[in-house]
Amino acid sequence: MNQLSKMYKFSTRGWSRNASACAKFGLAIFAVSSIAACGSVSEMTQQRVKQSETVVQQAQQSIGQSEDGAVELQQAKEHLGAAQSAVSNNREADAGRFAQQAQLEAELAVAKSQSGHAQRAAGEVSASLETLRQESTRTPITQ
Repeated sequence: MNQLSKMYKFSTRGWSRNASACAKFGLAIFAVSSIAACGSVSEMTQQRVKQSETVVQQAQQSIGQSEDGAVELQQAKEHLGAAQSAVSNNREADAGRFAQQAQLEAELAVAKSQSGHAQRAAGEVSASLETLRQESTRTPITQ
C-alpha cells in the first residue's frame, strides 16, 4: 500500500467515526431543543397573559369599590391567576384559554359597572323630573 492509500483509508475511517459522532451530537442537540420547545409556553401566549393582566388591573381601577361588576372582576382575577399558573406549568392551551377568559370577564365587569352608574344617574334624573312636575302642578300661593 502506498502512502496515499494509507492516508485515504485513515481519513475515511476517521470520517466515518467523526460523522457518526457528529450525527449523534446533532441528534442530541435536536432532542434537547425539541424537549425545551415542548416545555415552554410561546411568546404570543405569554403576551396574551400579560395583556389580560393589564386589562384586569384597568378594570380594578375603573370599578374601584363599586358593587356593580365586582363578581365578574373577581372571576377575572381567578382566571388570570389560572392563566399565570398555566404559564408556570408550561400548559400552553390552558394559559391562552384562561387569559382570554380573564380579559372577557374584566371587560364584562367594567360594562356592568358603567351600566350600574348609568342606571343610577337615570334614576336620579327621573326623580328630579318628577319633583319638577309636582312643583309645577302646585297651586301658586297668593298674597
